Amino acid sequence: MKRIITLIIILFFIFSKVYAAPPGKEKDPDWPCIQVYIEELSWGSIWTGPVLDENSAKWSENEELNTLSKELMNRRIKESEGIVKLKKYITKNKSPEELTKLFNALFDRTNETWKKRNKKLLSFGKRQRLTSEKIAKKLENIKELSKNFEANKDKIEELEQEQFWDIRRFEDRRALSDSLCEQPRFYEKRLGIYANIILENIKN
Repeated sequence: MKRIITLIIILFFIFSKVYAAPPGKEKDPDWPCIQVYIEELSWGSIWTGPVLDENSAKWSENEELNTLSKELMNRRIKESEGIVKLKKYITKNKSPEELTKLFNALFDRTNETWKKRNKKLLSFGKRQRLTSEKIAKKLENIKELSKNFEANKDKIEELEQEQFWDIRRFEDRRALSDSLCEQPRFYEKRLGIYANIILENIKN
């Protein structure tokens, strides 16, 4: 029995350590990623072209830009295909004003997706935190009941069984966390590639 309890303790603290946020980065207790939590993107960290303003924000009034921005930031479209579509648009819209609108459209699409993905990640992290707290509480109950093992044998076995499945669920979800945490970065990276292509044409 002690060996089982010891195993549960070891597993719990291993999982908790993996799940914990990096030191100094605990902005939100539910953030499950090792990447620093950034609520939304800043175009100034990606774009060095003309300032995004009220005029460039009018991209939303352009049906072609609405459709193109959705296509280019669609995860299902390969990067190479997106670049071809991007360059095709640029050949017909070469003015700095139109190219700035193009970037503004791509940035707004990316930022919208970024915030949605982060919201889902926070929800995912909250489930993990609540499961972790449940594991800790049951662990304390098991330790307390084990002081009189014979009298509490059935209850201990019940809690151990529940504890096993709690840890299993925690670990199954944790195995998904790396890929989930990389998803927002995928869109940020793609935006950066598109931004560089647009900037090259503005400078030319």
